[in-house]
Amino acid sequence: MRLTDRQHRELAELAADVDAAGHGAKRALVAGFAAREGVTAATVYRRLRAIRKPDRARRRDRDRPRTDETTLRVIARYKEATRTTDERTGVERVAPTDQTVLIYGESGTGKELVAKAIHAYSRRKGDRFLAVNCAALPEPLLESEMFGHVKGAFTGASTDKKGLFEAVAGGTLLLDEIGSMPAGIQGKLLRVLQEKEVRKVGGNDTITVDCRVLAATNTPLEERMKSGSFREDLFYRLSVISITIDPLRNRRADILPLAHHIIRAELGEGRPLPEIAPRAAAILEGYAWPGNVRELENAIKHALTFSTEDRITPDVLPPKIATGADAELFGRDLQDELSIVPLKSFLREKEEKYVEQVLAQLNGDKEKAAALLGISLATLYRKIPADRSPATAT
Repeated sequence: MRLTDRQHRELAELAADVDAAGHGAKRALVAGFAAREGVTAATVYRRLRAIRKPDRARRRDRDRPRTDETTLRVIARYKEATRTTDERTGVERVAPTDQTVLIYGESGTGKELVAKAIHAYSRRKGDRFLAVNCAALPEPLLESEMFGHVKGAFTGASTDKKGLFEAVAGGTLLLDEIGSMPAGIQGKLLRVLQEKEVRKVGGNDTITVDCRVLAATNTPLEERMKSGSFREDLFYRLSVISITIDPLRNRRADILPLAHHIIRAELGEGRPLPEIAPRAAAILEGYAWPGNVRELENAIKHALTFSTEDRITPDVLPPKIATGADAELFGRDLQDELSIVPLKSFLREKEEKYVEQVLAQLNGDKEKAAALLGISLATLYRKIPADRSPATAT
């Protein structure tokens, strides 16, 4: 059952009461609200979790250590993977300014990581970085979350509440999924960007705010402007600088550095990093990654979970990654064929090309290549292309 706007507002106050109550009192408060409003207790608990999530995120951000140099080096690579309105402009050039930035990218490409990189290189890096998903909360809760509310603003609002613009105080605020922001809130956001001040829900006074605003979207806002669901004046205010993140399939050189960064983040500092076997590296670089960086992160976590040695091998990668990489590479090669040749010749050509790739990956170490391929050294020599120069075949 969908909750009304009034119920959403009362839930915001209920969340504070539940957090302050004991276990038995929590159940009584939830049961009472559910019975009074004609909804299930499960619905109430689900809505309460959605309300608490931004607060938990703020606490995690407050307690999180400052960005270390290793992370800065990795996220700096995004300046090579992004396109801006000015080709000379990268993350490091954008960061020192206080201009608003609109970040485009498919789901999972790392838009929030780019936003954190901008924050980490900015003069605001010593202050907080907060993010809110504009698509995750209904309009009444999103409005209260962003701008705050005063006591008595709506039923159940027994205390004043700071909004994110106040809470971030001198830091950076990321508005994720900005294209899903309700029209009623867009006007208030435009005023904040223009006047640098907010007015709480139910309040009369304006509060001066100091923060940098970044926005992210996985859908072109121009299309939403044409349909009338996104304000044109807000679009131009947000897109002073636009950054487009290429999908991971278009920047394969970043795959292994990102994989090593994810491994380090999972294992922590001080522990030796497992080696990524050459065949596993080839699989990672050959896969199309439709889920982008998020899918790569999940694949690496899967590999670390099932790895029993200090080495990541193909057998510990998710099966769909290995089969998908092979299909992707084979499909690209097949599309390049312009004429039909005997199957034996076709397979021989692919085999020779693969052997060349393995040798290149191993810097020409044929003994190691033969061992990894599961063939004898003599067999490997027979599979090296006949026209390969002696210098490279030794």
